[in-house]
Amino acid sequence: MPQDIEEDTLIAAPFDIYKRRNPAKAITPSGYANKMAVGKNHINRVRLYADRFDKALDIYTGEPLEGDELADWNMSNAKKCIGDHLAEYQRKKHS
Repeated sequence: MPQDIEEDTLIAAPFDIYKRRNPAKAITPSGYANKMAVGKNHINRVRLYADRFDKALDIYTGEPLEGDELADWNMSNAKKCIGDHLAEYQRKKHS
């Protein structure tokens, strides 16, 4: 594997699953061609976008969301909170 890859943060399905879902794109289990490995720059950029989204900022510019975009973020955040609550309830119920 190339040096610029954090092995513990790879975000990809195992090759056999990937191959079944996308047979035309499955070239090799260790190459970039099938997106099995993601470089550090990409991972850092995704983390930055996620952090901005969590703070209700535009993911590309970092400016605060307004109007319909803010309303969409509020709805998404409310659904996330409900999902987190239900997941915690199920964990407690089945433990």
